[in-house]
Amino acid sequence: MEHARALGASEVEIIGDSELIARQITGAYKVKHDAMRALHRQAHSALTEFGRWSIRTVPRAQNARADALVNAALDGAIDAPLRRA
Repeated sequence: MEHARALGASEVEIIGDSELIARQITGAYKVKHDAMRALHRQAHSALTEFGRWSIRTVPRAQNARADALVNAALDGAIDAPLRRA
């Protein structure tokens, strides 16, 4: 979301493979895990900076490339903002 904002985007669509996260962001589910509450607040706050946003899920099998990029970023292998492959 930070990268989209830096590019001047006024809308953002989030696509992920976690139904739980998607439902928590939309408010359908409560965030019960203490460690996740701060991240949820941060994500929700970032979304308010956009005029319009949406979130949807795809099956993990259809999200393999994004999953690999996230894992690489978490492992510290990616320092620069993600670029479309």
